[in-house]
Parts: sequence; C-alpha cells; structure tokens
Amino acid sequence: MLNLGTPATKIEQTIAQQNPESLIDSVMVTNFEQKPRLVSLPDGSSVILQKGSNLRYENPFPKESRPVALSGEAYFEVVEDAKKPFTVYANGLIAKVLGTSFNVKAYEKDANVTVTVRTGKVFVTPEKDVQTKKNEREDMILTPNEQVVFTIKEAKMFRSPVNALAERKTFVIRPVNLVFNAVPVKDVFAEIEKAYGIKVVFKDPSLQNCRITTDLKEGTLSQKLDIICKTLEATWNTEAEFVAVTGRGCHP
Repeated sequence: MLNLGTPATKIEQTIAQQNPESLIDSVMVTNFEQKPRLVSLPDGSSVILQKGSNLRYENPFPKESRPVALSGEAYFEVVEDAKKPFTVYANGLIAKVLGTSFNVKAYEKDANVTVTVRTGKVFVTPEKDVQTKKNEREDMILTPNEQVVFTIKEAKMFRSPVNALAERKTFVIRPVNLVFNAVPVKDVFAEIEKAYGIKVVFKDPSLQNCRITTDLKEGTLSQKLDIICKTLEATWNTEAEFVAVTGRGCHP
C-alpha cells in the first residue's frame, strides 16, 4: 500500500486550502472555454482540464512530492517517479499515484467525486481519514478500467468497473494509432486531436508540409509534443483554446 503520510504538511495544506495568489510559486489555471485545455506540469505530466475546471499546483514541485488541487474535471497523465508521488486533492478525496493515467471528476456542485483509471494503479482515500489519522481508513487501490465513486456528504467510497454508461460520462483517452512512418505532421496532430480533444494550430502553415517518423505510444501528451517538435526543430506552447506550434516549416 502507498504511504500517504499526512496531507497537512505545509506545502500540501497550502495547495489544498490557501489562496494561490498569495503564494510566490503557486500557479492556478482555469479553463473558461468550451473545449478541453492542456496544462503541462513542471515534471512533464499532462492534465487535460475540462470546461469550468481549475487546477492549482506549485512551480517547481516540492522536493519530495507533487501535490495538485482540482476543482472540476481533468484527465491526468503522470510521469513515473517512484521517489516523488503525485497526489490529487479533489473535494474531500485524495488520489495518489507514482505514474499512470486517470480521470478525476470533482465539481463543487456535484454530490460525488469520481476517479476512473485507464492505465497503472491509483490509490484513493477520503481526506478526512488522513487528517484525523483514523486507524481503520477506507483505502482502495484502483486498476485499469475501474472507478471509485466517493459520496461527499457521507464520505464513503464505492468501487465499480467502467461500464458503457460510465464511459459516456467520463473523459478517458481512447487508444489510437500513434506510430507513424514518413507521415505528414498535420496527420499526426489530427490523431492527437482525436485522442485528446486538444486543438493544434500551426503558426506557420508550411509546417503542415513536414513529414515525420516516430512512435508516440508511450509518454504523456506533453512528452509527445516535445518529441514531435524536436523532430521538426519547432516549439510548442499552450493557449487558452489550443496548442500553438511554431517553427520554420517545410517546402511542399
């Protein structure tokens, strides 16, 4: 079992409870748009932030942990780091991982928090159990295609498989072909847009003429974008509604 420790450390308590504007190294990202927004975290992990959601984290992360606070819904692709667990605080529920991909739905207006796992394992526990150092904590370890529903009022967790109805209500990345051989980069980004729902915009239209050969089956979305742009000798950055790619482009 993963050791959660006590979430009331200075860093994690700050992330979970205090106003980020009062903290020098705190970052708060809010998605006001209808489309998902990509947030690239300091460790290379990716967060697909859904509309009406916000994410708080420290930049850089603390030395021994990677705590973030979520209000709303987000899909996480976490870079593996056995020495530095990644922890999500979401409306009374704590989800802790070393490296995996999963979705958390925790809007303030909802009665429940839902965590859905796509890859790896996610350790979940009610935050109150950790804060009170409860001896008989209600812990769960979720594996791929499992989810937990946490009732906020009763602070109870219920495990269930991901069924067709749950899939329609939850943003989970579907497997797509991300192995390419001399393929136009516009087609590569089209596959990424289909998988993640994130729009990609070329600052120089001639970039669409470039072709690349690459394998993008592994890694977070941020890492995939790094690989593509390194091949193109280009750069990328996130905007409110899209990812912008800048580079010299190629001749047709």
